[in-house]
Amino acid sequence: VLRGDLDGLLVGEIRDTATAGAAQQVVETGHFALATLHAHLISGIVPRLTDKSIGMSREVITGPNILNLLVYQGLVPVLCNECCINGADHKNYEFIHYGKITSQTQQNEAERGIHELLDLIETKFVLPRNIFNFRRNKGCDHCKKRGTKGLTVVAEMLMPDDKWLELTREKRDHEAVAHYRSFSDNDFLSPDMTGKTVFEHALYKAAQGKVDPRRCQNFDTFRRFKINDKKAN
Repeated sequence: VLRGDLDGLLVGEIRDTATAGAAQQVVETGHFALATLHAHLISGIVPRLTDKSIGMSREVITGPNILNLLVYQGLVPVLCNECCINGADHKNYEFIHYGKITSQTQQNEAERGIHELLDLIETKFVLPRNIFNFRRNKGCDHCKKRGTKGLTVVAEMLMPDDKWLELTREKRDHEAVAHYRSFSDNDFLSPDMTGKTVFEHALYKAAQGKVDPRRCQNFDTFRRFKINDKKAN
């Protein structure tokens, strides 16, 4: 393959020492390579690559011109615009999709959970509940009774700089994440995703009314998510 003077190579999934070795050889010989990997968030990519089942070293990964872009992505359902239920529409909370409900007690608890979630979003994230929509149970004719219409991508992207590489090489992964997030504008309503996590991208789309906010919790929880203390410079 390398003798073919390739412009770029899609390695495929890095999942073991053989595929990791192939990807490393392509990059170290000065070629452009793309690869996929199963990992939880961008912060999990390097620990996954250096796991003993794959066997790459931090020294190699953080070397010059090895990592140029890291991307983590997920897919979440898009709400049907015709039948979704607004967060301020309290009287229709009973029609929100909650999964399998078998008793009135469970129904009441589920509805209370929506109130608690929106209270938390208003107090912690300072976002009004009336900008959020929820999936309607059994949908409508426009969405073929699903309550959703298709999927949308939510993602986080990182172009490693010298500081991030240094922190990662020294196994200071929490500090590396903090460095990445320091470039965020810390505005949950801004379309600028620089330095933002996939949770924040999902929250942005939820704040546009396009995604059920409960879907954000596929990537983090509203209660646990740490908001940056200060605005980026």
